[in-house]
Formats: sequence, structure tokens, C-alpha cells
Amino acid sequence: DALSEADMAAIAALECPIVLLGTGLRQRFPSPALLRPLIERRIGVEVMDSHAACRTYNILMAEGRDVAAALIVECAG
Repeated sequence: DALSEADMAAIAALECPIVLLGTGLRQRFPSPALLRPLIERRIGVEVMDSHAACRTYNILMAEGRDVAAALIVECAG
């Protein structure tokens, strides 16, 4: 809920072709308006919980892919 368009613009400025958006302990989809800076630059965005984003990031990096991860870190309970 705390993500802003400015946050997304900063991620888009990295100009990485793939962005993994880890949304904390559970998957939460941001509004399309919030993702606009990434979409306008044709940056692929995958939304998943942060644990899945970390695993996926490691796999893609091991394959030599150009990827960025933007993670929300939450503590359980």
C-alpha cells in the first residue's frame, strides 16, 4: 500500500528488461496506474510474494539474464 509512482519510476530508471516485484509475505497486485512507468518503458514486471521473487531472481541470474528485484520485506508474526 505504501508504494508510489515515484518508487516505480526509480525502478524503471534502472532500465532492466525484467523486474520481479516481491510484495511481502503474500502476493498483492499493484494498480495498473502504479505500474505505468514500467509498462511505458516496455519493462516486464512479474508480481509475486517476496520469497518467490528471491528464488526467481537467483534462477534468472544463474541463467545470465538481466533482471532486477524490488522487494518488500515483512517479518512474520
